[in-house]
Amino acid sequence: MRIWRAYPALWMKRVCDYLEVGYAPETVLTPTKAGQRWSGNSATKVGFTEISTEPVTRWERELSKDEIGWVEWHCRDLMPEFGYEPRLGERSLRAFVAPVRGERPKEYLKSRVYSLRDQLVGR
Repeated sequence: MRIWRAYPALWMKRVCDYLEVGYAPETVLTPTKAGQRWSGNSATKVGFTEISTEPVTRWERELSKDEIGWVEWHCRDLMPEFGYEPRLGERSLRAFVAPVRGERPKEYLKSRVYSLRDQLVGR
């Protein structure tokens, strides 16, 4: 586990030092909006009272093997740079062709065409 996942307070202290502002844990580690406590704007409808590393690993519980395969198909080369190791071994054709949960036929075709195009032009 990368240190930033395990110690958010340490990293917030480093951010404050870099910005040359005072580190006040009660402020920096507590979500606020315009100075008022804020439970956040969570797409997952999860309220929070302090910064948390929980969202960093949420994908492991919520994505299917096919969805992880799709992400790894496209992001495998950059994953280690951001602290993630591929879970599924090498890229597989199944990961590319399996529909992603909720993907409609038009979206399916469009995303596969764009993926192939990006592979061909080296993006």
